[in-house]
Amino acid sequence: MKILFYRAAAVVALAVSAAAGAVVVDINALTNTTPATSGVPEMFAAGTYRVNPIIGTYTAFSRFASTSGCDEGGFNCSQGYEHSYVITIDGVSTGYGDGNANGGIGPISPGNGYYDTAAKAFAYGATKSSFTLSKASAVNFSIFDDYLPDNRGGISLDVTAVPEPATWAMLIFGFSLTGFAARRRRTAGTIVAA
Repeated sequence: MKILFYRAAAVVALAVSAAAGAVVVDINALTNTTPATSGVPEMFAAGTYRVNPIIGTYTAFSRFASTSGCDEGGFNCSQGYEHSYVITIDGVSTGYGDGNANGGIGPISPGNGYYDTAAKAFAYGATKSSFTLSKASAVNFSIFDDYLPDNRGGISLDVTAVPEPATWAMLIFGFSLTGFAARRRRTAGTIVAA
């Protein structure tokens, strides 16, 4: 019985570790720009990955040294914070977030402006994304800007592998075996009074 329990626990542990594989990517707006030369490179195995913006080392960034031109709510600034990033795979760059990370354009909603705080830019501009790799590849994460000295902040992203259906099946099977072993163990030790 103990052997069955340990085997089931090992299957669950393997499935969980295969499903894990999260990497936090911190993109510094002062250094990690221009995808081809100075982004944050990470190696990933073949598979599908989810990219979730998080409040980590960074919340959002500003292309400007100061914030100005905001309305009373802190929206529609002419200069301020945004939340956007660029993912480059095999030389092809795709932008996400405010203004779809398009260099110099800045945010497109709400009101085609920037935000007065990094927290507001995160709340309204942070965009989830995903990518799929057919083979192990380097993936480059960056922001898009052509003048760095006045930048502030950055972006933190949580990149997590999406488990394959076979991994989910193994995980469910492992939990089932663990539950079965625990139940059997409990009933084997039960004494029925006559």
